[in-house]
Amino acid sequence: RNFSDSKQKVDSVSDAQILCLQIMNYIDTHVYSLQYLQELAPRFNYNYGYLSGLFKKTTGKSLLDYFHHRKMETAKALILENKKKIKEIAEMLHYSPYAFSKAFKAKYCVSPKALQMRR
Repeated sequence: RNFSDSKQKVDSVSDAQILCLQIMNYIDTHVYSLQYLQELAPRFNYNYGYLSGLFKKTTGKSLLDYFHHRKMETAKALILENKKKIKEIAEMLHYSPYAFSKAFKAKYCVSPKALQMRR
């Protein structure tokens, strides 16, 4: 095997890409406790506007879109587990029940209740 190509790829990862991966990891691991994306600024020692712009430029997605995507993916997994009520899941992810249902339906084209009943 020739591993010289893989080392070259590792060396070509930019500081911006590393920071974006760290932000994604932080969001993924703090999906229940993170209420506002502005909370990322002190955690990473950067202005929120800078982090948001860098994330968009580096990943092609907005930071807000990524955050909402992760919350909805988490919600979907919890609904499919069928161990918690939808209202509890909404609260865990810092949504009102109405806003949660609306966001979930916009993402998956099915209401949380309908998905839960399919199980």
